Amino acid sequence: MTGSVARPDDPVADQLPDVAAAVAEVMPELRKIRAMGFAFLALCCIVGAVAMVAVLSSPDTESYWIFVAFPWLVVAYSIVEWVRNRQDSRVMPLLAGAIGLRHDKSARGFRESLPERLLPQHLIEVQDLLTGTAGGREIAFAEVKVETGGKNSKTLFKGFVIRVPNVALMPAFFLAPLDEVKAAGFFGTPRLSSTGLVPLREIAIGGQRFGLFGSENTPPECPALDGVLQVLVSLPERIGRGVDIYAITSNREVMHVALSHQGDLFAIGGMLQSPEDIARRVARAFSELTIPVTLVGAVLDAEAAAANGKRREDAPAPLNQP
Repeated sequence: MTGSVARPDDPVADQLPDVAAAVAEVMPELRKIRAMGFAFLALCCIVGAVAMVAVLSSPDTESYWIFVAFPWLVVAYSIVEWVRNRQDSRVMPLLAGAIGLRHDKSARGFRESLPERLLPQHLIEVQDLLTGTAGGREIAFAEVKVETGGKNSKTLFKGFVIRVPNVALMPAFFLAPLDEVKAAGFFGTPRLSSTGLVPLREIAIGGQRFGLFGSENTPPECPALDGVLQVLVSLPERIGRGVDIYAITSNREVMHVALSHQGDLFAIGGMLQSPEDIARRVARAFSELTIPVTLVGAVLDAEAAAANGKRREDAPAPLNQP
């Protein structure tokens, strides 16, 4: 069933020189954006200094200095972010195009497509959406950050979420760390929900205990599911680069994989970045962009294992996913 779907090749070795050449072509524009940022920042400093002197020079207004300092900090920060975003928006499409993907900074619509049980249901920020065809199916891949929000906001998840439609049979399941699906403390609440599912078994991945959940009619020992899990739990070894499994869910038609990554993903531009710094960041960002291609290869293996382990008519029913 999966034999007709070609496995994507690892593009890093062949495409990186072309990407470097493409980035070299836009480097003058990146320098121009950086120079504009310094010019705007200098103007902002001059205006802020004049306003501060005017405020402090009068006894009637000297206590109002905060009303000058705060807007100045906001404007200065906005200029720095503008430079970074403009530079990133010029480079990221080049990197994505090198592996046949399309880049959308805003990631419109991707957040709404995520299954509720995949991530903690708090403040979810999604950006840098990449879409395209890999391994015979349309994939989507985005950077995701989940925070509690509020004054003392805490990061609950940071990394990638990858959506891969299943061409062949994929058993329905939900895999998540037990610490995330169990409440911490007497009055605690779990970060991830396994409501409506039954626990099938525990799996150790990288020294962490994961729980495997399925629908009530999913047998605890399923050859297809075993084959799928053998491939998926090896993802950290295949991908590397400081990536770990956070949660995986499949409803037999679409699989969503959340991979945690603590680094500053796809960070390329910046006012203080030299051309050499940008070149190094381009190489790192391109390496991160190859993660979905590697994942698709793993999914192909998983689908082959599922097809060999159980026929479609004998497969377990879909999960009751939100």
